[in-house]
Amino acid sequence: GGAGQHARFCSMAYRALVRAASRLRTFATLAERSPAAEAAEQASTLASKRARKLDPVLEKAARTCTFWIPPVQVEGLSDADWRCHGYPAHVFNMAKHDNVFADVFGSKTFVPQKNLLLKFGDALMHRGNILPLSKLQGAPTVKFDGTGADLWTLLVVNPDCVELPEAVADSSDLGQSLVWLVSNIRGSDVSSGQVLHQYTPPTPFEGTGFHRIVAVLLQQSAALSAAPAVGPAPFRAFDAAEFIAANQLIPRGLAFSQTAFATDIPLEGPQFMKLDLSE
Repeated sequence: GGAGQHARFCSMAYRALVRAASRLRTFATLAERSPAAEAAEQASTLASKRARKLDPVLEKAARTCTFWIPPVQVEGLSDADWRCHGYPAHVFNMAKHDNVFADVFGSKTFVPQKNLLLKFGDALMHRGNILPLSKLQGAPTVKFDGTGADLWTLLVVNPDCVELPEAVADSSDLGQSLVWLVSNIRGSDVSSGQVLHQYTPPTPFEGTGFHRIVAVLLQQSAALSAAPAVGPAPFRAFDAAEFIAANQLIPRGLAFSQTAFATDIPLEGPQFMKLDLSE
């Protein structure tokens, strides 16, 4: 019946997620892990697999196709639990599908290892979900696991800044628009960081479709002091890949949403200029 088919689907989905997560852990990241860290992760993964095989309840549920995957509240998950539930594979696949890696990081990819949460009021940035532009008018609250000894950078960009007519000043070779940049974050307290670029709401122009808003959590090896190269307002041209490489940053967390032009946002200031793209 329907219940049996659903149970079989859940069991097959669980096994597929475990295999996908195992494969993705072997993908190259932007920085190689140490042999000791790699060996420790392999040992932990092997121990986890053995524990699951020895669990009689889980074994019976998988064998009889009655295994049930409960819904998970992402906001309350630690990094370890987040990885255990297979979310790195979900984020990686969705980001690759939506060309986030190509348009933000150039030719490089990575598998997120940190559960990065950005919340705009009651709206959570997840992995490609659509958020109304009205929700993005103020800086979000940010949550992630970090210790006091860690230094982090939070980068938020809009990689869909369209190429504008030559008549518009400083419009050549635009691609990314900087939304927010905070560096030298200690532990997980974003307010402890140094704001290198104040949060500026994304400005998708009328007729340019959906714009991706991409947030990246970057691990620092040392404190940052140099101001990033950012183009003038209202476009704030930026090159995330160049900034990451120049400062030897390692991407650890990733979240992104989509938004579009909205008539309910007051069109005030040059950043909301309406463009004539008829030609």
